[in-house]
Amino acid sequence: SMDGPTAIFAPQGMDPEITQTLSAAFAHAARMPKMQEFSKEVAIRLAGNTTTEAQANFKKYFAAIKRTAQETGVVLD
Repeated sequence: SMDGPTAIFAPQGMDPEITQTLSAAFAHAARMPKMQEFSKEVAIRLAGNTTTEAQANFKKYFAAIKRTAQETGVVLD
């Protein structure tokens, strides 16, 4: 299964109305039975987070990966 966040990225400064529209559309899709079935097949969790929640989760995850790489000497390629 995927333990890290999966996200759609957009350019910084994108119109908040556009990101809110996209976020709502992805959250709606994540709740659809066909997408729920697919997510189970490929072992991912579809959260349908808001933009703010997704950014916070990604920053938290990135910080953990960065710390692990620094402590272990692993090089991310």
